[in-house]
Amino acid sequence: MTQPKEKVVAYFYDEEVGNYTFGGGNPMRPHRARMVYSLLNSYGVTRNMIVHRPEPRSFEGLTEYHADGEVFVKVGQRG
Repeated sequence: MTQPKEKVVAYFYDEEVGNYTFGGGNPMRPHRARMVYSLLNSYGVTRNMIVHRPEPRSFEGLTEYHADGEVFVKVGQRG
């Protein structure tokens, strides 16, 4: 078995993630995602990874991965 020469790390992040609220019952805490990225960037870790910015998706695009019942936000609405 051959070993890959170099491992590639990909990270998905959008700086606007902290502008969203998912409601009190949702475990997602956007400020934590922002804080993690800030720490990675401060320590120079982001220089050794590929940082992708997710593209906005339509409802149909979201339901390619998520069940219809899991998609609870209105597409294009922020807040």
